Amino acid sequence: MLDSVLWKEAKTSQEILNYFKSLSIDLELNTKTYLKYYLSTLDESKANKETKDLFTFYNYLLEKQRDYVLIVSASAQDALDYAQTILNSNKTLIVKSFISELESIKWAMTHTIKILVLEDKLLSTTAKNYLDYYHTHIFSKPKIILIGDSLQIKSTNYMVHKILPAFVQPKLLVDNLNELL
Repeated sequence: MLDSVLWKEAKTSQEILNYFKSLSIDLELNTKTYLKYYLSTLDESKANKETKDLFTFYNYLLEKQRDYVLIVSASAQDALDYAQTILNSNKTLIVKSFISELESIKWAMTHTIKILVLEDKLLSTTAKNYLDYYHTHIFSKPKIILIGDSLQIKSTNYMVHKILPAFVQPKLLVDNLNELL
């Protein structure tokens, strides 16, 4: 939670955002991401004790912070089918599915989402509106898989990584999801 609050506040700093953009970091902004890029510039064998502690802390974060997949769908059955197929293919992921856009946003506020699976037409909004709202209220920048027929979503705030047709088979969704992990 501390990490989430820290980076939520950091998101308001233009200097921090520019720093991450200058490094071409397109991942969610959190301590794990920061340490990953910072430590990749160092030689662990030549590190002092303080830096070695950072390497140890980074390894701890890798073990403790599991990857979350958020599914937002207009159909409860599709959401459950997608979630079950993803869980059957990768036991290390934590998958949560919603048909309520508001509940999914509330859940995402307390979890760092690695992949967001989103249908283009939701119960009460569109994928574009959902993503605009998501971007303004949630600090993580997940990889996005968009499912549906209305696939013209353009924004500078987020990037759609995979586009799949409406009524996609859960197995095909899993294959595309695994490519993004």
